[in-house]
Amino acid sequence: MPDGAVMRNAEESRYKYLGVLEVDGIKHDQMKDQVKKEYTRRVRNILKSKLNGGNIISAINSRAVSVVRYGAGIIKWTKNELEEMDRKTRKLMTMYGAQHPKADVDRLYLKRYDGGRDLLGVEDCVQAEVNSLDKYLCASEENMLKEVNISSILENKKHGQSREDIQKRNLRKRVYGEDIDSSCRVCGAAEETVAHIVSECQKLAQKEYKEVRHDNVAKVIHWKLCEKWGFEKSDKWYTHKPEKVLESNECKILWDLPIQTDKTLEHNRPDITVIEKKSKKCLLIDPACPFDTRIERKEEEKCNNYCDLKYEIARMWRMKEVEVIPVFVGALGSVTKDFEKWIQKLDLGIAAEKLQKPCLLGTARIIRKVLDIK
Repeated sequence: MPDGAVMRNAEESRYKYLGVLEVDGIKHDQMKDQVKKEYTRRVRNILKSKLNGGNIISAINSRAVSVVRYGAGIIKWTKNELEEMDRKTRKLMTMYGAQHPKADVDRLYLKRYDGGRDLLGVEDCVQAEVNSLDKYLCASEENMLKEVNISSILENKKHGQSREDIQKRNLRKRVYGEDIDSSCRVCGAAEETVAHIVSECQKLAQKEYKEVRHDNVAKVIHWKLCEKWGFEKSDKWYTHKPEKVLESNECKILWDLPIQTDKTLEHNRPDITVIEKKSKKCLLIDPACPFDTRIERKEEEKCNNYCDLKYEIARMWRMKEVEVIPVFVGALGSVTKDFEKWIQKLDLGIAAEKLQKPCLLGTARIIRKVLDIK
């Protein structure tokens, strides 16, 4: 400086703009550290108070989560960082007696009218704010925002996905009027709709639909059958590897094996066949995961398809009773009106969500794979 004073290096300093630390750019790491510390401090103070359970949740949602919400879409959070903050919240709640150690995690985040506790998850909150910011910028008529939107927002991977990748091609063409090819990016044989991606694409049928989703639903049932009849199984259903044939003095279980009959039958391969030796009873268990709007019709078709096989099994194996158990879970989680009836006939104590979970996880994997294909 003219008077001999030395100006401090700007790179070693920082300033706040609307509460966000900046120099030549946003100081993401420092801001994330500050936000996490302040969030944890507020959650801890709330839990130390003498509020009742409902007011504790409300206070965390309004007082603590708002700290993270403010910088959402500006501060670059990773999925792991947000998940860790949610885990930290649950640990603190357990430490201070606001949450039982073995309480259901999903219920904690469900709305109160659905039977949950209505805690606002940090990860969900940030994603909702990012989506809202994206919609606002894309709909804005301000010239400066329009220019920034095109050059920067679409370069951001999250915003790019929400505007381009996640919106199905059929929706973009028919609803938004974009001049694009709306055929499926995997098979190219049909319009790319939600129903087509998750349940109708022939190129996804044998591997993704079967191995990633259908077989996992069937695996849960097989795992519970092994538990019921005393066969060896793994601790968790997702590590369970079904044997083709399991047999004891009381029961025989077949996994995905064709049943040889005197008469040639088109439908002779149930996913699971259970033969109860003492009662002379046979169950043909056949799970499926069609699109949700078709589960009722497909369930009826499945029962009709196995009518001839039922007759042949009763005759050849001298069974007193042969019954088809169609366990249908929609690709997006719906179940049929007779679902509980079929589950009760299995007598395995399986709740609907135990089969919905692997189905939905499989659908999510399929969608992620498809949307990665440009």
